[in-house]
Amino acid sequence: MPSRSFTFEVLLPDGNSLLVLVQKKPEIKNFNLSVRPRDGRIRLSVPVSVGNDAIKHFLISKAAWIEKRLTVSTNTVQPIKKSEYDKEVVSVFLSFVKERTAYWESVTNLASSAIRVKNMTSRYGSCNVKTKKITISLILIDKPPICLDYVIVHELTHLVTRFHDKTFYAHLERFFPNRKEAEKMLR
Repeated sequence: MPSRSFTFEVLLPDGNSLLVLVQKKPEIKNFNLSVRPRDGRIRLSVPVSVGNDAIKHFLISKAAWIEKRLTVSTNTVQPIKKSEYDKEVVSVFLSFVKERTAYWESVTNLASSAIRVKNMTSRYGSCNVKTKKITISLILIDKPPICLDYVIVHELTHLVTRFHDKTFYAHLERFFPNRKEAEKMLR
């Protein structure tokens, strides 16, 4: 069964409304809510069996969290202008990322086919599980090294399992037990 997308408007008790892109997916079991830092777009992925009433109640229960994320996202995570980091800085960062990736590949016994850095504004990293290519966001230049290590291990773990399921977190915590500390720094 293919996924289905639609826009959902929720009227909040204070009179404001939220416009949410909802995607029903057959392969997921939980509600996955996100706010895109760049444009404040709200997305919710849900299992196909979830009804509109459950979606509405969930979004109302998360209204305060969404408001906070919208405020934080417009004030803190800004796209990096290409002029801010010259080629030399990006080259040095890429070398460091490759060095840390090689270290974590040896620790986890997992291997990516390629590693690159890119100006990404809505996530810190991504992994193409088919090609085993990992992309790291330039935003991590300004974060403590533990954050980069966490993102690398997180993306390598996707080579074990594509989804954020129990297997994923068990593997991630096996090699990166202080993940919650890094996750706090990335918020």
